[in-house]
This record gives sequence, C-alpha cells and structure tokens, in this order.
Amino acid sequence: DELTNSNGLDINDNETQWIVDDNTITGSLNPFDLSLNPDFVAAKDVENINLDDLVAIVYINNEVRVYPYRFISKFETINDQSGDTQFAVTYCPQTKSTLCFNRLFKKELLTLKASGYLHYDNLVAIDETTNTFWSQMKATSIKGKYAESQLETMHTIETTWKTVLNYFPEAKVFAESNVNKSTNPKSKQVDFNQGDLVYGIIQFNFNASDHNVYTYSYKHFKENNTLYKLSVSGQQIITIGNTSIGYITSFINDTPTVSYMPVIDRFPVVLKDSNNNYWNVFGVCVEGPRVNDRLSSPINYFALWWAWEDFYVNIEIQ
Repeated sequence: DELTNSNGLDINDNETQWIVDDNTITGSLNPFDLSLNPDFVAAKDVENINLDDLVAIVYINNEVRVYPYRFISKFETINDQSGDTQFAVTYCPQTKSTLCFNRLFKKELLTLKASGYLHYDNLVAIDETTNTFWSQMKATSIKGKYAESQLETMHTIETTWKTVLNYFPEAKVFAESNVNKSTNPKSKQVDFNQGDLVYGIIQFNFNASDHNVYTYSYKHFKENNTLYKLSVSGQQIITIGNTSIGYITSFINDTPTVSYMPVIDRFPVVLKDSNNNYWNVFGVCVEGPRVNDRLSSPINYFALWWAWEDFYVNIEIQ
C-alpha cells in the first residue's frame, strides 16, 4: 500500500526520503524558475517599488548589490556572482527570512532553485547536479549527497528601499522581472516596526540536538545607532541597529581587548573601536589603522516569530 505522511506525501518515494521528520515537509518537487547571473539596473531606474518595501543588500568585492523582495519572490533563490565570488540570495515569503549562501561547497559549485518543497513552511532549495535539498533557515542539507552538511552564510543587510535610495544610490539593483512589469502581490511586506519580524543570531552546536538562538526585535533599538554586546562560546558578538534607518546586524569582535561604540549620524558608518577604527554597516573598516579589514559575522537573519519557534527549541530573547 502507498504510505503517506500527514501532509499526503508518498514517503516511499525516493524524493521524500528526508533526514528530518517527513511530517514537517509539505509541497512537492516542482522547482521554481532558475535565476542565474541576473541583470542589474541603477537604483534610480527601478520601477514598481514602494519606499517601505524590504530589500536585501550584500557587499561583495567592493560592490553593493540590492535584491528587493518584491522582485525576487518570483524565484525565491537568485544565483549570482561578483568577481570570483559565487553566491545565492534566498528569500522565503512565508517565513519572511533571507539568507545569502556561498555557492562553492566542497569544491562543487551549487546552482540553487526553490524546490517546491517547504520544511516547516520555509524554503527548501535544491541543487539538481548534486541532488541535494537545503533547508534555508537551518542553512543545512536535509536530503541527498550532503545531508547534514552546513552551507557557509554571507553577510546580508535587510532594510527598506528608502534606505537604498538615501544611502546607496549607486547600488546595483536586481532587475529581472521588475522593470515595466507589475508588482508581485505575494511579496508585500510586514512592517518591521510592528514586532512581527524578529532578528536572530544562531549559535550552531554540532554536538547537540539543537542550536541556540539569541533574538532581538526593533523595540530594543532607537532612532540612533544602538549597540548590544553578547558573549557566545567565548566570542563577543556586537549587534547594532537603528529604527529610523531600519536595520539590525551583528559582527564578531576579533580582538577581545578592543571595545566598540556606536557612531551617530554617519551612516553607513556605524561603529568606532577603541583603536580609532571606523566600521560601516557591512563590517568594513573605512578609516583607521585597520582600513579595508572586514569583521566576520555569525549566522544572523530576520524571520517571523512563529518560524523561529518552529525551527528552534533554545531561543533566548534579549
């Protein structure tokens, strides 16, 4: 007899052999359109977008690239390249989560697409060459050749289109499917000031059954840059955010003897350290003895609160 899970999936089918509880999987293998090496336009030429629409910004090879959620929701996964760096920007409209992944994995180049499956209602990406399926919010493969392996995440800023226009007018903006086309209604965003979106920092515990998540919401931050410090596994995590500009991000303090403080009214410069180095919102030193150095980041992103609760047991609200 055909054996199905509570969501109606045939769990005898090879395509549904997951390392997670199959009852947490919904949907079917129906990959989205592939977005590979997309086109970009200048911010001033972008149409069909509202000032309060959310976007993801990545800074790679001295280049600012912007991915408006309103446009990338058609694909949910954008495979891109800057110089020799190949990466994928992923956005899940259900959980409102965005992560950027390094596509080079174990000397293989992944080309990711939204698979049509969801894990706890969150995007599951597929690389068809290696036949691997990746849970976005776990940043981990949940089926296939690299099951249980973790992808490297890359620093991403979530903010509004208004912030892009005000501070990054020369940025390259993901253009495919947006110019002279209507907006996509399913990508309409929640208001981050309403508390629906929660920012989380993940501490991966490879010898434990689950991971620790440290969460903040915008109510923790003010209209000027606000800084918090957190000790995680012997590392000091610096979290800084601002409600008027609309961002929260985190970095790892790589020099424990150095202290950091927020910089006011110089965005995108947001931090100054005790050695007179100034750091921008991407973690790049723009002035001082460490100019051009870049701070690394923990795995961090926004998601709706119910999604954090579905994925993680050990959540610590800051």
